[in-house]
Amino acid sequence: MKYSYLLPLTGIICLAHGFGSAAVAEIPMGRLAYIADGNYRDSDDIAAIPISLAILRAMGLEEKLVHYSHSCDLVPSARGGAYRETELQISCDGTAERWGGFDHIKFLNAIKETDATVNDLVKHIDNSTAEDPLWIIEAGEPDVIVMALKKSQQDKRKFVHVITHHPNNDKGNTFNLEDVHPLGVPKDNIHRIPDQNTLLRGDLSAMNWARDHKDDRMKWLYDRVVASQTPQMDYPAIVGKADISDAGMAWWWSTWDGQGGDEKGDFNKVRKLLEEHVARPSVKTLIPGKKGNLEIRSGLGGFTLVGGNHPVHLEVANLQGRVIHRQTGLLQNSFIPVPGNRVHIVRISQEGASTTEAYIPK
Repeated sequence: MKYSYLLPLTGIICLAHGFGSAAVAEIPMGRLAYIADGNYRDSDDIAAIPISLAILRAMGLEEKLVHYSHSCDLVPSARGGAYRETELQISCDGTAERWGGFDHIKFLNAIKETDATVNDLVKHIDNSTAEDPLWIIEAGEPDVIVMALKKSQQDKRKFVHVITHHPNNDKGNTFNLEDVHPLGVPKDNIHRIPDQNTLLRGDLSAMNWARDHKDDRMKWLYDRVVASQTPQMDYPAIVGKADISDAGMAWWWSTWDGQGGDEKGDFNKVRKLLEEHVARPSVKTLIPGKKGNLEIRSGLGGFTLVGGNHPVHLEVANLQGRVIHRQTGLLQNSFIPVPGNRVHIVRISQEGASTTEAYIPK
């Protein structure tokens, strides 16, 4: 089959990835599970869930998220009860609808759908390898994590990592986080980062930038922060406060540099990332072809080829011309990861393609 390069001379599409000082140095290895409570002890997860999802989306890491559950405080007749559970579900589904990128995720209510939640987590634990580990953000009690590990394949447990930022989350109703070690999770796989309340909890005015933004996606984030601290939540400690501290673990994982992430995520860093994301046009580089159009949809974690149904040849190179990724075949609907905070050259050739060029500035 003959292929024609897309662009004059080089067939280049340039993609720039980055958002200033809090840049992603490389893509975190593996997949991510996020487990939140919010249904009993505190209600800040109603605010932190949307922020965590927005961070992953803005980083281009949404495809790495494989499990998301809330209401993991498995206490019958929990103080927050059905009211909080409903608000947590709204935070999940409403953010996914507005920010996009999470159609592959079913947001689970752990106390109402305990078996489904545990079994879903078991599936992802059992899929883990040294090259594709499972990272679990512990944004609530660890009972679901331990229950899933007990049901998982024993030889897979060593590929599970847990991120925690507060000792209160490490104590469950039946199990504690330390119970994962006898099950086969190495002690080095527990990543205890500093308490994120220090920089990601403040007065409600700390989120005014989202309230005053013209983009409805940002206004939604503010609305969910407001919802988290109303008197109906029966959690006086955060009335008048913006507490998105649990999202600091998503920030840490997303800013991975090979050794760890940014432990000092704050409102300004989150604001900068999200503002640059919503300001960025939704780039859909259309490449007409004889056998159907192909689109390149780019993001901070890489790009996705959408549409068409024919073979293409793809190369990703750095600005020095060194090819770092090469692939040929039916790549439609494939996510092509590339390291963040760098400009990359993407060369694609396909039969019957016209010349197309796109550049996404930092």
